[in-house]
Amino acid sequence: MLGRDSYLVPSFRQVQSYSLALAMYCAALCCVGCTAPRGISNTTAATHVVVLPGIMGSGLSIGSIKRLIENELADTSAQVYDWTRVEQYTFALSNLKRYSLNLARAKALANQIVAWRRTHPDVKLYVVAISGGVGVAVFAAESLPEDFHLRGMVLLSGAVTPQYDLTKTMQVSEKGILAYSSDKDTLILREGTRRHGTMDRVFSQSAGYSGFVQPVDDQSRLRQLYWQEGDRRWGNNGGHKGSLAKPYFREFILPFLQDE
Repeated sequence: MLGRDSYLVPSFRQVQSYSLALAMYCAALCCVGCTAPRGISNTTAATHVVVLPGIMGSGLSIGSIKRLIENELADTSAQVYDWTRVEQYTFALSNLKRYSLNLARAKALANQIVAWRRTHPDVKLYVVAISGGVGVAVFAAESLPEDFHLRGMVLLSGAVTPQYDLTKTMQVSEKGILAYSSDKDTLILREGTRRHGTMDRVFSQSAGYSGFVQPVDDQSRLRQLYWQEGDRRWGNNGGHKGSLAKPYFREFILPFLQDE
């Protein structure tokens, strides 16, 4: 017979629901902007990498990746382009839900890339996008002129639908796309985007959870990394920031950002 206080013990489903709510609530409370990004940085390096963070904006892990890129790759500069700071005040969860605003942010980024190219015609330009930043990255790629080319794009734990059409993005990326997903990323990229939607405003699991589904003809332009148990040895536990673990990023992501 159940005791009178047994109802106080939550079920596993309730615990999961509470955890998701807490994660999203904490994200929503995080004010991530008061200074707009100043465009794409000037550089004298042969290669430049633009890093787009997720909906919570730049943080320690993102800054660590920027430094890793600059320290490990010869003649390469990097910057964090915090797209969440385009407006004076935004909140993390609204950065996920405001589709029209994100399209405008992506258009502004595309314009800044085009303007930067005029003064850096020979510099190889890569984009590394994380979580919600993947949405802004692909929206921006779609806004670039047809004859414009990036050197390559890396899409990590993308908060867009698995069926999102990457055709234009692959066309502007000379080396194609390197995309990472993890079926361990259940709280954010499965349950989270089922409840709150993806960056392209579909209420489903994300490509960062299950991988992208693209036409067969395009597979050669899209290299997909799927989390495996063996990745734990590289510090990647399969969680939402697993791909940002330095040993994993160094082993599997950095080689894509290198040119012979």
